[in-house]
Amino acid sequence: MEKKERDIILEIEGECGPKYEKIETFLTSPLRNVYYNAFRMTEHVIRMSEEHEKGRYERLYNIISFMGERGTGKTSAMSSFTDALKSFDEKKYREFIKGYTGDQEAADSEESSLPKTRFVVLENIDASLLENKEDIFEVVLAKMLEKLVERMQNGGGYAQDTLHFQNMKLIQDFESICKNKRNLELREKERYGEGLSFVELLRNLSGSMALRESFGRLVPEFLHMLSADSGREAGRREESFLVLNIDDLDLNKERGFDMLEQIHRYFMVPHVLIYLAVSESQLTDICAKHFSGIYEDSGSLARSYADKVLPVSQRIYMPVLLAKKKNIYVEKKVLGQDRQEDPNDYDIKETILWKIAHRTFVYFDGCGLKTHFYEPENIRELTNLYRILQSMKKLSLEGCSIYLRTENENKVKFPNNASLLETSEINYDVLLDDIYNRLAGSRLSKSQLKYFQRLYREDISRQGERFLHYIWERCQEEPYYSESTGQGYSLGEVLRGMYHMGRVSEEEKPLIHCFMALETALLTRLYIRSLYHPETKVRNRARKELLDSVGGSVVGSWGNYLLPVLEDNSEVDEGSSYKMGYMKILSRTGGRILTQKRPRSWNLDSFLSMLGKNNLLKVLELLLMCVTNWGVEYRSGSACVMTIKKASRKSENDEDETDLFRKEDAGNAVYIEYMNRNITCDVWGFVVNSARYEQFFSELHEALVTAISRCFDAESKAELEGIRNVIKKNSLLEEYKEWERAYGYAVLPFYNVDMLYNMEKRVRRECKKKYPTGVGVRKREIYDAVLDVYESMKIQLNKEDGFYKDKFSSWTSLEKAYSMCPYIQYTIGEKKEQLYKELKDVFMQFIYERAVYVDETRERGVEVPSEIEGF
Repeated sequence: MEKKERDIILEIEGECGPKYEKIETFLTSPLRNVYYNAFRMTEHVIRMSEEHEKGRYERLYNIISFMGERGTGKTSAMSSFTDALKSFDEKKYREFIKGYTGDQEAADSEESSLPKTRFVVLENIDASLLENKEDIFEVVLAKMLEKLVERMQNGGGYAQDTLHFQNMKLIQDFESICKNKRNLELREKERYGEGLSFVELLRNLSGSMALRESFGRLVPEFLHMLSADSGREAGRREESFLVLNIDDLDLNKERGFDMLEQIHRYFMVPHVLIYLAVSESQLTDICAKHFSGIYEDSGSLARSYADKVLPVSQRIYMPVLLAKKKNIYVEKKVLGQDRQEDPNDYDIKETILWKIAHRTFVYFDGCGLKTHFYEPENIRELTNLYRILQSMKKLSLEGCSIYLRTENENKVKFPNNASLLETSEINYDVLLDDIYNRLAGSRLSKSQLKYFQRLYREDISRQGERFLHYIWERCQEEPYYSESTGQGYSLGEVLRGMYHMGRVSEEEKPLIHCFMALETALLTRLYIRSLYHPETKVRNRARKELLDSVGGSVVGSWGNYLLPVLEDNSEVDEGSSYKMGYMKILSRTGGRILTQKRPRSWNLDSFLSMLGKNNLLKVLELLLMCVTNWGVEYRSGSACVMTIKKASRKSENDEDETDLFRKEDAGNAVYIEYMNRNITCDVWGFVVNSARYEQFFSELHEALVTAISRCFDAESKAELEGIRNVIKKNSLLEEYKEWERAYGYAVLPFYNVDMLYNMEKRVRRECKKKYPTGVGVRKREIYDAVLDVYESMKIQLNKEDGFYKDKFSSWTSLEKAYSMCPYIQYTIGEKKEQLYKELKDVFMQFIYERAVYVDETRERGVEVPSEIEGF
């Protein structure tokens, strides 16, 4: 990752809690704006303190507040800044100002009061930890006294009688102020009782003002003693300031308002700098709680009071560091041994998503322009999430191998697989706990969280369908699929539904994100089991659960929007589709595939010879890969029915003669027909059929064997075996086995639901750019439009591979697994030219019921007579 000059470097190593930064790192800190504003406001308070002492201002506002929600780094910023004041280094301060502003004159300016000021910084006060009886005013006095006594015990003061006397007098002043404070509290209780209101407290101004004046006189004496005790010149009281750090006052709901009132009443005196780290919303809440029993409009009064005590001009709001467009990088050392060879630092998304991939093989989408939902919302969440991921053991596929389902578990063993599975199961449990507790717990509303918790407990094969019903209820729409068409649940419909619901209701997006995270983790776990588990039963069960969760399509009705319309649709029979969309029912398609125009002989041997010639069987297999309802049974019988027949040219004297062939081509034609009353095609249908390729080829081949044996009356065992051998020899089955061994069985990463969802969105967007609404193509260009969709997805996979730079094994290269799939090899891959013309022709026949022939001069569409009733 190439970084710019002003990029921010974030370190998340070390212990939990606030992160302390040195002034030399302020310029590259994610909080550099905060530090600059803190220096600027501090200088302003120092100048106003001087003006106040001269009588030019009646009130002094010396409180600088670091405001932000939990985990945004306000405590870290406040502590780091006051630590820089404590050991102030003028050279480093000027270097920071120069680097931040780019102004050498501003850095060298003699007007700055900071280099001339000495800061005495007390230990941080965590107001949220104070007990009910503890008083913040007395806590400050105690810390001041502790610092004074520490200096006296270290020498110096006892070596000089005068200083020793002054120190003892100062200690008496501490005692006197503390005593007056206690007496004031007793008087107030006697006069007003325990339930004091803010208005009643203001009536006792004389005692309170006297106490503040006493504290105002004590501070300069205290600072003077520490200055003199350290060997510095006396008489420089105006150059010393007492610094108070008060953290999490807003978390003390019982006494937070009282503490704020004490700060306002007693500490707003010269030579005191007060830094508060609070949440603006929670601060307003504790003020409103106090006023609720006194005033009707407590909320408005609370905001007004907060604005008075903590002026907006002296508030430093913590930046939304992890928002997009921020050039923030994580120190490379936090990645541990995962990416030792890479000398660069990484941004937040890379750090988190890479770490998840290294620990779980879960690949979330890394190419979106928006902030990914798994990216932490603040620094604390980032730190804690990173530590969770770091606690997991890294997964490794070294020495592991993928099992094929046909292998006997007793004969083939891969010992390293056991270690992989043991580690991965532990890591998945940790990741799922994070999704359930952190992600869902912090992002979802109460009602959404309750629903997600119920969904989490559902069987994985039912989670998608349950969520789809949730989508329908929220969007008030009917289901996108119908059981009557043979289309059941599919992951593709869930993706399409999520897209729709996210645009109907912005409030539902967090639930969509949590669902995608859950499904991605669960399905990836099943995918790993199905590939690497040594027990055949476990592998088969995991594969079945995974494919059941995916259902019949990975795109659903989204597929209807991937391809362009036809320029001229008049020749397409009613009921046919010009798209290969998931829900476009080809109710009149008989699936006729012309095998040979003029068969010279009509016998079993010649037909089997023809079946292997010119890769005809492969063409048939590739074409039917896009049928999504393969094997679904209807009233007419199984959908997997093949018929082989010979069609004769009609008599020349026949009035309704069809120009099946030109007259010089008189003869017969042989057809292979795939019969189904409701054939549905899906541009991504081959993804599911490739994942179940063994079943697909088995059903298809048996259907062919039955059709061939019936056509040629081949009933003997030898004849049937001969037919099967020819089919096996010329089939794509072996190529698919080789592909699975190397790359798994997922053409697209359907187990990475988040990534699949976002890639399909981008492919759809690219298709709409290429074929805007109203722009159509000719019939013979539709097949090339399908290939354009495949090429577009290849580009998206390449980009995801580019994000996840280092790979664990061949199947984790998403583009490689896609490109090496036999279907893709023959459509857009290295083997495209072998079958391009044949596939394009049969595609036209299959989709439009046209047998299309191409000669050197023109294209001709030739009608194929339908001989099946109802088609």
